Amino acid sequence: MVRTTKEALRKMVHGSWKQRLANFLFSQRVSPCATTGKSPAELLMKRRLRTVLDRIHPDIEEETIEGHSDVTKPDKQKIRIFAPDDLVFARNYAHGPKW
Repeated sequence: MVRTTKEALRKMVHGSWKQRLANFLFSQRVSPCATTGKSPAELLMKRRLRTVLDRIHPDIEEETIEGHSDVTKPDKQKIRIFAPDDLVFARNYAHGPKW
């Protein structure tokens, strides 16, 4: 662990020594453990910490699923059944009457 820390700090070029140490410790704390599959930060705080990569490329699937969860609820859904030759309203977005 000491060798890994020293090598990582040596490879970091930008920032002061304290900033480099803080960045290294953060990266160690958000890296998942092989046995548990969770990072030390997750085990301690019961949530996943956001990294730079999370900010750049958020998990789109989770947001999409969360966003569509209200639509799929039966009380919010109105099922419309149409048959051929039924009269329906269609909105006119051009000039003239709207319907």
